[in-house]
Amino acid sequence: MAPAPKRSQTTSWKDFIAAHRNVLAGADFFTVEVIWIDKENFRVLRIELSAQNLPRMFPLDTVESAVDYDYVLIGEGKYLLPVHSEALSCAHGTSGCTRNVIEFRNYKKFTSDSNVTFDPEK
Repeated sequence: MAPAPKRSQTTSWKDFIAAHRNVLAGADFFTVEVIWIDKENFRVLRIELSAQNLPRMFPLDTVESAVDYDYVLIGEGKYLLPVHSEALSCAHGTSGCTRNVIEFRNYKKFTSDSNVTFDPEK
């Protein structure tokens, strides 16, 4: 197999969108429905997404997801991270649905030490 051709690194957003308009327009149906925010410290508690106005030819008629966030202790620090996620998708015109549940746990802290040295000029 031949290697991929060299791609231009200078494509503007205007040119990219114009070249992919038909694909991007087909994907422009996700909207953020609800973002739950803690009133005391303004942290994100939950983000819910739901697909709206799906094209009739799209194979799914329900697409929803939600991600719950909480502070997680890693090492000696607390970090706001996803702790639970659910995704639901239902096939168009049927009662067949798929539900995917993810529990995020066992976060770990990884560290390393490094030194950068330079040879003296010769």
